[in-house]
Amino acid sequence: MQRVYPSPPPATGVRLAWTALPEPFRLVVEQKLGCSVVTADSQNSGFSPGVAARLQLADGRRVFLKAVGPTPNPTSPTIHRREAAIIAALPPIVAVPRLLGQYDEGENGWVALWFEEVKGHHPMLPWRSAELDAVVGAVIALGKELTPSPLVPPLVADASTSAIASVVGHVWTTHHPSSLHR
Repeated sequence: MQRVYPSPPPATGVRLAWTALPEPFRLVVEQKLGCSVVTADSQNSGFSPGVAARLQLADGRRVFLKAVGPTPNPTSPTIHRREAAIIAALPPIVAVPRLLGQYDEGENGWVALWFEEVKGHHPMLPWRSAELDAVVGAVIALGKELTPSPLVPPLVADASTSAIASVVGHVWTTHHPSSLHR
């Protein structure tokens, strides 16, 4: 008998609640959103150590917000900045949530991105055929829409400057190549 799980596993990173953001940062984000946040529904799946929440705004709008600071992972704000640049560079035909706005405190500060909210749910575990078919169909469509890639350097990863390059030369990987694949 298959086990049925009601939701995806918890995030690998530790999610923060909207209210755990530094108050001055939260107030600026609300100012940029144009009104206050009434409710924030944290999304527990994912990997970043910041906020990932569906926000209900006082004017009735809903957005999905991601926000992260330099602690505990100092590269997280850079990852969010890169995500914003990539999303902004995608053509309108691509079926992805649109970036509605962002706020960046700069080096060593917090970064927030807010997107149009997409109604939906995480797939059940194990996946149901209809959910898997929908995801596979979306991936195929993205492959068609994004070939050739609309992104240009520096948005396209350069293996020589990426984290991959640091793994390739790592002593452990040199001595344990069979452990790098399954």
